[in-house]
Amino acid sequence: MKEGMYRAVLTLNAQEQVELPFNYEWIYEGKNPVMIIHNAEERIRVDEIAKKGDSLVIKLPVFDTEFRCVMLSDGLQGKWINHYRSVQNEILFRSYYNQNYRFFLSTGFITSSINGRWQTTFSPESENMSAAIGVFKQVEGTDIIYGTFLTETGDYRYLEGIQKNDKIYLSAFDGSHAFLFTAEIYGDAM
Repeated sequence: MKEGMYRAVLTLNAQEQVELPFNYEWIYEGKNPVMIIHNAEERIRVDEIAKKGDSLVIKLPVFDTEFRCVMLSDGLQGKWINHYRSVQNEILFRSYYNQNYRFFLSTGFITSSINGRWQTTFSPESENMSAAIGVFKQVEGTDIIYGTFLTETGDYRYLEGIQKNDKIYLSAFDGSHAFLFTAEIYGDAM
């Protein structure tokens, strides 16, 4: 594997083409490979990586999850396996070398600032509707967004994404949690 940045996607729904993107950096410390997962300001170091032929088993820290994949000329392809779950515990995974964007390439064009606190409704007009507060910070001079959602039971930690017109796209992957959010912007920040 080449050192550098990679764009990875977990395929949540192949039929509807729903993918959860995240980024990681691949480096070597001596001859030992290290994956560093990026979520906004958070960095997660993954150094339990075993190579067998053209295959890799990448065990994620803290949680009982792993990637089982094959090395390709431009990245990795395989499965993310969550051993905590007994059903639906495998998700297809693919990564691409030298792609450092998450959802879309940044245009740098900002239609309006998303900085601040936003009243948010999850799953509007459904029986699972719930309220939250979105807290967002736009990376200066870009359409890149860092943030989280605050709920009654906690927060969604280090989300990263992009604003495109009046929509935002956010994701995070930490080895256990795989979060994907799309939202439409209405009104102004709180």
